[in-house]
Amino acid sequence: MKIITQAITGKEKLLPFLINSLDRLPLHRETLSLLESRLKDDKTNRDMLVSMSDLVLQYERAAHRSIGSEKKKALESLIHHVYFIWNNPLPDHLQKFRKNYRDMIMFWPYERHRSLLNMENPKKLSLRYRWSDNNENVLAMMRYEKNPWMTYCKQDAQPEGADLTQAFAESERDPVNVPNKNGPVIDRDNLFFSIFTHYLFLKSNARLCKNGKNLPIPIVEIPLRPLGQDVAVSRIQNIFKRKVAQIWKILAVENPVLSVTNEHALYRIVSETVNRPLRRLYQKACKRAYVIDQSEQDSCQDIEKHRPKFKASNLLLKKI
Repeated sequence: MKIITQAITGKEKLLPFLINSLDRLPLHRETLSLLESRLKDDKTNRDMLVSMSDLVLQYERAAHRSIGSEKKKALESLIHHVYFIWNNPLPDHLQKFRKNYRDMIMFWPYERHRSLLNMENPKKLSLRYRWSDNNENVLAMMRYEKNPWMTYCKQDAQPEGADLTQAFAESERDPVNVPNKNGPVIDRDNLFFSIFTHYLFLKSNARLCKNGKNLPIPIVEIPLRPLGQDVAVSRIQNIFKRKVAQIWKILAVENPVLSVTNEHALYRIVSETVNRPLRRLYQKACKRAYVIDQSEQDSCQDIEKHRPKFKASNLLLKKI
């Protein structure tokens, strides 16, 4: 078998290579069928094909050199990409985050370092300290008001790693309910609450988070100059943009929520696979899997309570 050692470019070259490579991948038939359907779908973009080809090449090079650990690593990454990234739709609150990205920047919660100096008990009153302690009471302390520094934000502001529709224009008249040009009014408070509930879950469950215990404080912190004034407006604006981009990447790109459909598919594969090494491979690929608790969603009636709640996937409870 001829081993390709260099990256392949161009969709017309990638497709034949990837389709032919499926027979050489020791994955479950359902996964291979899913990959094949994506390859034959005209809507599949080039970025996905390039990413897939990189992983396939990584596996084939390791197989050629008989390096078992690298083969497993490449296959685990392929499984993860198939079920957590390429075929895994964003949950509702992250879809709204993406569509309303520009508005998120304009209304992202913040705290001035200067205000900490005036607090009688910062460890109880400060958002920074409450987030550092992973205290769930911080969610009730958050305020989502338009900040005074972001007087302008580019209309085409977009988060990383997503194929986006254009962000909608900000609303000066209504600071709570945001008009979405593609649908009904968006409740900003509930949207922010859902985003930060998601973030608090990851921050409180380091074993489920790719970033481990190194998740940053999600609010914007306004630093001081040596003489006690806030830093320059331009710097503050950049802090807001970087912070929102960072939180989007953590939630949507680095630590995606596993969809219910994909969780069921993976659980079925792990349960039915007799081949123990293959079963272990799939379970290792799901070692940080978490989902939205559907039982909580189904029991919610009013809009205030109808917010996502998260839990570790049942895949983590399955014995290897």
